[in-house]
Amino acid sequence: MKLIASSTLIFSIIEYLIYKKKRIPFNNFLLSYVVSITCSIIVYLIIYIPLFDIFGHNTFVAILLLFIIFIFLQILSYYIMNTKKIYLGKEIGILLIIIIYYIFGYFTYHPPKIGMFYDYANKNYGIIKQE
Repeated sequence: MKLIASSTLIFSIIEYLIYKKKRIPFNNFLLSYVVSITCSIIVYLIIYIPLFDIFGHNTFVAILLLFIIFIFLQILSYYIMNTKKIYLGKEIGILLIIIIYYIFGYFTYHPPKIGMFYDYANKNYGIIKQE
């Protein structure tokens, strides 16, 4: 999930600079990426959790699913960017990015005790404190 959000955020910064340099018109840029990141994480989890239960941890399946999700993310982002300008879209986008990364940070150190957050290698939840 952090991979989806962070790589998309980095890509969107590069894309934003290209759009500005080539003077390509766009609306709702930041909001479109935040909405597509959020939707992609939800879709990834809805698809990946049952596949994880069936196949276990399979790197090929995870990477293939990420690739498909990135395609979905770009299509969704394109449609949102080409809609009419949304009032306070930039402010809403920035607020949502802060909330998303706060949730990632919180769940990294204080994960809920559910299977998705279980670390099978260390047989624990979250990050283990080193002594």
